[in-house]
Amino acid sequence: KDANAVLFKYGKQSVLDLIYNAQEIPIYGISNLSELDDFDLEKAEGIKTNIADLDDVLYKLVFGNVLVITGKRGEGKSSFVNQCLICEGLNQGYDSFVFSGELSGPVLKSWIDVTMASPEHVTMKNKFVHVINSDSKKKMESWYNGRVWIYDDKKSNNADDILNKAIAVTRKYGAKIWILDNLLVLDIGSKDTDVYEKQKDFMTKLIGYADLYNVLIALIIHPRKGQNGVEVAADDVGGSGALTNLPQYVISTKKFSDKEKSGEK
Repeated sequence: KDANAVLFKYGKQSVLDLIYNAQEIPIYGISNLSELDDFDLEKAEGIKTNIADLDDVLYKLVFGNVLVITGKRGEGKSSFVNQCLICEGLNQGYDSFVFSGELSGPVLKSWIDVTMASPEHVTMKNKFVHVINSDSKKKMESWYNGRVWIYDDKKSNNADDILNKAIAVTRKYGAKIWILDNLLVLDIGSKDTDVYEKQKDFMTKLIGYADLYNVLIALIIHPRKGQNGVEVAADDVGGSGALTNLPQYVISTKKFSDKEKSGEK
């Protein structure tokens, strides 16, 4: 227990040896800056959106980080996810885990398929019903077979249950992109009195998981009500400020009207 006990049992020389050979006890949880590896953005694992103007700003979405996507209803959030995360992820060799609290598995599949097929392989029966060329559909399904995993436990929208499934898919199948659509339908265990605190805790947990499993976690969050006619920015996200202050990436989508496309502001 102490030097006296060592002296009594092993003798004076043992005490002297311990003193002369004493080693500094390191402090757990700190690092010497000069001994850390250099971060190489070019070599860091991640995906590019392949939207040139966006990649000029982001370069790439680096794994180990959280991406928040916001925007008004019908203005491109899901299209961005399908195109730039799921389809481009597959194209660049990375598989996905997807939770959609609003769409059933078959409906989600149909939206992903349409995005993936591109217009030249899709025939519109009318303005609502689309038909994908059968050969193209077979090729697509063969390509993403075993690579996109959809959460379909109808019994639970509990955030921990969903994240545990995401972890299991990453461990077993190697999925590198987690998509959570959206915060509003996730049960994070909040009450009216502590919703902001729970949102902050949830975002902190996502950041920890992204780093631990070296994945990109995309969380879709709707903006606050009353944003009609106003372009949505990070500060307009509904909920705690931590939802956009803590994650590494925040992207807002906007659908341009025909007048705006023609140059009218």
